[in-house]
Amino acid sequence: MGLFMLHRAKSFLVILLGVAFSFPSVANSSNTKETAALGALVERLERIETIEGQFVQYMVDQKGSRLQETKGNFKAKRPGLFYWATREPLEQVIYAN
Repeated sequence: MGLFMLHRAKSFLVILLGVAFSFPSVANSSNTKETAALGALVERLERIETIEGQFVQYMVDQKGSRLQETKGNFKAKRPGLFYWATREPLEQVIYAN
């Protein structure tokens, strides 16, 4: 379960950044609340040119006990530049352009 949660968190971040930095618009003219909310989110995200941050990710067991802590940082810049780095114990560096 810990690895699954870690994968889901990374997947969510990648999807959010993908929407924010790759697509000019994904909302259509439907009248649903979900579409309106998505349109508002996309409009706000479209104004962001760069984003960066630090994070801590935890690997947990099925009981929720922390097994491992990994710290890192990320940066993204339009139109499609991305950097992801984690430090020990699970060192990774990912570049995308």
